[in-house]
Amino acid sequence: MSNGDTAKDNRDLEANTGLELAKLTLERQKIEIERSKAKWTAFSVIGPFVLGAITLIYGSYTQLQQATIQFQTKAIEVIGQPETVVEQANRAKMIAGLFPDRVPPTFEQSIAVPDISTYYRKEFIRLASQKASSATEVVRLWNKMNPQYVWINPDELDNKGTDQRGSQPTNPRSSPKQP
Repeated sequence: MSNGDTAKDNRDLEANTGLELAKLTLERQKIEIERSKAKWTAFSVIGPFVLGAITLIYGSYTQLQQATIQFQTKAIEVIGQPETVVEQANRAKMIAGLFPDRVPPTFEQSIAVPDISTYYRKEFIRLASQKASSATEVVRLWNKMNPQYVWINPDELDNKGTDQRGSQPTNPRSSPKQP
């Protein structure tokens, strides 16, 4: 072979090598594009599932919070219905006992129960004053039922608020001025 043929073969070989390198580079780019497509396809398939799961979790959490608030509101309504504080406190204890995981730990203590004896004394006076014809009658009944708590003599009550003639005293501010 001659030098001319060798040079031509070298040029052909260089051209083929350059062509092969260009093809190799083009194939690498195609592979990168395919990888990118695969990533985006995976994201487009997995993304909606992840968003759906997040939506379900958030919806469940919100619904649980709403149910808790509705339960506590209903519990407060049930407790608020009785007329007396003692009945309210008893209902609060009952609800806290039945549903300890649904109400706060301080739920029972949130209703201040007065001293029971004081409460019943006030309740007695309130009820007796509705039925009695006079305050003296209420005091006499109280004294009979509670001799240890005699706080006023009913006979003194008969004389209170009246002057010696038996008539009501006049208010000096409301009476006309005498010359």
